[in-house]
Amino acid sequence: MPARAAVQAEIFATNNTDQITDPADPRLRTRLIRFDREVRAVIRSHHAHVGNSRLLDGVFWSSELKKTTYERSREFDVNRVSADGLHHIAGVLAKQYHQGLTTAV
Repeated sequence: MPARAAVQAEIFATNNTDQITDPADPRLRTRLIRFDREVRAVIRSHHAHVGNSRLLDGVFWSSELKKTTYERSREFDVNRVSADGLHHIAGVLAKQYHQGLTTAV
């Protein structure tokens, strides 16, 4: 069976579990520096290479609250990882931070 090709991908992740409805909330100013280091360590521990990480400001519709919620997150570049490996890393992060993560291959 041929080995799966390595892919270049991104993982979008946050450690936030709060539903923030005020765009001026001070929690949205966090730089997520410790979170950045923790996620990098998880990615490396699964034998993938982590590239740049960028802060993102997210705006989401909460069907539960029937209003917009805000979130600070990070986007991580991941290299030299199979699609299966990427999904495994995303699952580990989702479990560790009580999140659902989006991966793009």
